[in-house]
Amino acid sequence: MFSKFFAKKAPTSAKWVPESALSAPFDIPDSAQDEIFCAQPPHIRVFLAVFHRIARDVRVVSEILRRGAPLPKLDGAIGSVPIYCKDIEALFERAGPDGRKTYLTYSYTQDMKSMDPNAQVHLSNFFGRIVALNTFMTSSDPALTPVKAVSMQATLDRIFLEALFFKSFFSAYDLSQRLLTGKIQALEARRDLQALVDQTKADYTKASGYLTDCDQAFARLPMTSQPLLVEVAKPYEVGQLGVNGVYFDCEMGKKMIAHAGRSQSQVRSA
Repeated sequence: MFSKFFAKKAPTSAKWVPESALSAPFDIPDSAQDEIFCAQPPHIRVFLAVFHRIARDVRVVSEILRRGAPLPKLDGAIGSVPIYCKDIEALFERAGPDGRKTYLTYSYTQDMKSMDPNAQVHLSNFFGRIVALNTFMTSSDPALTPVKAVSMQATLDRIFLEALFFKSFFSAYDLSQRLLTGKIQALEARRDLQALVDQTKADYTKASGYLTDCDQAFARLPMTSQPLLVEVAKPYEVGQLGVNGVYFDCEMGKKMIAHAGRSQSQVRSA
């Protein structure tokens, strides 16, 4: 269904990115620094650079596995390579003018009034998937069974598309701030929102050419509409949590612990 909506697939004969790209320094190419990217504040640009790197690394890893070649040996903590997943905690921390650290929470919104805090949960799950897959790929027998190979490719597809989804989400920061503060006219807001939607559709259309199961990957996205973004910064709280590098404030931390407890109880009683 989604593959039809996002039109023709991109050609699969795209230029090959060598394995050495996995060990290249962290950066974002000039070609990705478009008008929407440049409109964002520095800390959001870092998020966008991370999502760009993750999507690119997934493409490289997928191509290596399709060729049946071994993954290159890379330096990094377990779970942080070959798909980039380093210093995630730092993304959710900012130092204020007085030098005090604050912690960032992100929520989805469609109208800048109601907020959906599941964005933070989805981010945690996203980075957790990368850590789990990286760990599996670097510590398991490289001779995968066909069943494991199919499962791993499905996870790669999911991470690839989620990286593009979160790129779209964080690209909405500047527009969301202007809407929140009333510093934008309705016509300009509609124009800028449409630009975001068009960029996301273009990313998804291009991505479909690299996906093994396009419909399954799109069905697993947190949402298919273009969300706006609300950022909340809080000082340190007793009881706050970090899960897969993602910050949860005290209130959300309690819910996460309660959910984990219920899940463990269900497993024990099963």
